[in-house]
Amino acid sequence: MEDIQTLIWKNIEIGSITNIRMDMWYIEGVYIPNHTVSSANFIKLVSKFNGEKIIKDPSKGTIVVMKDLESQTNCLVLGLSGIELFLRIASDDIAEWIIKAGK
Repeated sequence: MEDIQTLIWKNIEIGSITNIRMDMWYIEGVYIPNHTVSSANFIKLVSKFNGEKIIKDPSKGTIVVMKDLESQTNCLVLGLSGIELFLRIASDDIAEWIIKAGK
């Protein structure tokens, strides 16, 4: 995985993630917003997330797509603490279910 990836939320680029660390299905890294209204809305939403509750009920979360030149990965957002973004790789089925719910 490259050290920097673009983040897409609700089909809009909201910035990137760098200094990526992976542990099995979990990813964390530094979120670099692109200072748009969408990135501000994303920060406002995910800063309030409780990762444990989202793992138990993914419908309480939201999906981002982590993308580089070669691939893209659906990720369930578990939270944002300061500049650290916490994600879990999501299956296509879970991602579609959450996206259809408008999250």
